[in-house]
Amino acid sequence: DVCSSDLANVVPADRPCALQWRRTPAKERIVTPQQIQQAEWENPANWSTRGPLGVYFSKADPRIWVPKTRPGLGWTVNLAHPAGVAWMFGLLLLPMAVLIGVLAFACPCTGAA
Repeated sequence: DVCSSDLANVVPADRPCALQWRRTPAKERIVTPQQIQQAEWENPANWSTRGPLGVYFSKADPRIWVPKTRPGLGWTVNLAHPAGVAWMFGLLLLPMAVLIGVLAFACPCTGAA
């Protein structure tokens, strides 16, 4: 039973991987953190879409950066991780800050007419 296992706090009971956990024989169950991360990454419920723009959201996965679903497309941020949310805001705000800075220094705005 998933509630009596070591993964009871890692795999929420309402997640599809928890149902798979219950059906899997004890000798084949996920036991290492890497296997848990891989199972979470493979779970379609943790992705908004499985394409190149997919957003990853998994509280059971401690990684901040995870690989995209298709090899070679790069990495994405785990938005269930607080640091992942900070990275996403930083990645969105940095280009705007640079643009504002460039426009502020490039504009020869003087008060004299």
